[in-house]
Amino acid sequence: MDPGALVGSGLRLQGPMLMLQQQNRLRLVVDVPETYSVGLKQGKDVTFTVNAMPGKQFKGRISRRSGNMNQKFRSETVEIDVVNTKGGIMPGMFAEVVFAPEATQGSLTVPSSAVVVSTEGQYVIRVSQGKAEFVEVRKGMQSEEMTEVFGALRDGDQIIVNPRNDMRNGAQVAMN
Repeated sequence: MDPGALVGSGLRLQGPMLMLQQQNRLRLVVDVPETYSVGLKQGKDVTFTVNAMPGKQFKGRISRRSGNMNQKFRSETVEIDVVNTKGGIMPGMFAEVVFAPEATQGSLTVPSSAVVVSTEGQYVIRVSQGKAEFVEVRKGMQSEEMTEVFGALRDGDQIIVNPRNDMRNGAQVAMN
């Protein structure tokens, strides 16, 4: 283009003629599944990695939440502000975000190995008066080692962490 030349839609441009980018502060936009979005708080720090730089972790802060669910994907759009003063991250890079959401009120957290999934449903096995008692649960948020569960459990209940496949409801349990 030359100074004074007319630029308009008559020219078949394949995109914008000019794009400005601010690279010292980036916005990471993430669609978070509804199961996890309820535990996210604005202002909370998050960590993420960028595929182009394996082994490096970056930090950002949740700055905005859309406040509604995408009906097609059952997710909420969350924006994370990232300070990029060193310029290592470039706009358009692919990031993987790790959220550490707050626990949901009324839930308990158990080792993931304690949750049994079968054709009858999901349950944990509580030890009550020396006998196995199957307690139906619904899973919430999960990490590698722990799972949030909702059900008829109380804080302090004794549960079997690695139950055997042949354990039956009402079976005698020997405590070590």
